[in-house]
Amino acid sequence: MRLLLACGFFVIAPLTACSGCGAPEQQKGAPVATAASPVAAAAAKESDGESEPPIAGNEGDDDTLPAASAPSVGTAKLGSVTLLAEANRQLAAMTSSTYSHHTHIDEARGSYDYDCSGFVGYALGRAAPDAFAELTKATVKRPLAKHIVSFVDGIPPLAHTGRWHRVMRAVDLVPGDVVAWLQPADSTSTNTGHVMIVHGAPAQEAGHPERVVVPVIDSTAVRHGAGDSRPVHTSGLGTGAIVLVVDASGAPAHFHWTPGKAREHTSPIALAHLD
Repeated sequence: MRLLLACGFFVIAPLTACSGCGAPEQQKGAPVATAASPVAAAAAKESDGESEPPIAGNEGDDDTLPAASAPSVGTAKLGSVTLLAEANRQLAAMTSSTYSHHTHIDEARGSYDYDCSGFVGYALGRAAPDAFAELTKATVKRPLAKHIVSFVDGIPPLAHTGRWHRVMRAVDLVPGDVVAWLQPADSTSTNTGHVMIVHGAPAQEAGHPERVVVPVIDSTAVRHGAGDSRPVHTSGLGTGAIVLVVDASGAPAHFHWTPGKAREHTSPIALAHLD
């Protein structure tokens, strides 16, 4: 992840690929393998979000905050609505993307290379710079997933920290909200966790109200299963869905990297809304 992961620093440079990220560029319209193909069979191993390819560097390495970060969709305090608009803008503008711990963004070419926190940090810096500043002031200049979890967990229920509001129930998430979790103990990833932006309304699974499917936008090295927008064996910016397993109060207690029969992981999960 090389941008301003969870909101910290970005290096905007005209690069089309990260040298040594261990994952090919994403190309729009690339064919998706059929379920019976060897490629699809290999991709099925990605379903738990653990089989990351080798990625150069460490999470959030070398990211630098741009000299200026102008809001891309206005300065009104539209919160999560504005953040979603910025995430969708990047999706629409994207011609290539790679999951990279070194953030390289070329807006003119539509090239977006960053990790999960780099993506969220860049989006926050453009759409809600004041909210981003609140996050970095309370954590570090270049927040990672673990910093976002800690920040959101520190917000009392029914209270606010500046523009940030803690969401207690998974079903109360709305598009543009932020979801972050710490890396579970049973994962082989070396990252501190994962962070993403809600892309659509959550929905409880039929017959399983404790399972809430949440559409998300994120930058990842591992696709969220067959319904993911990223072609097989590509990485970077795209859309998919996760499953949050909630307790009796509706708060998330576990997660699945993808809908279906993916492994269930237990880890602290933070949900946040921007006012």
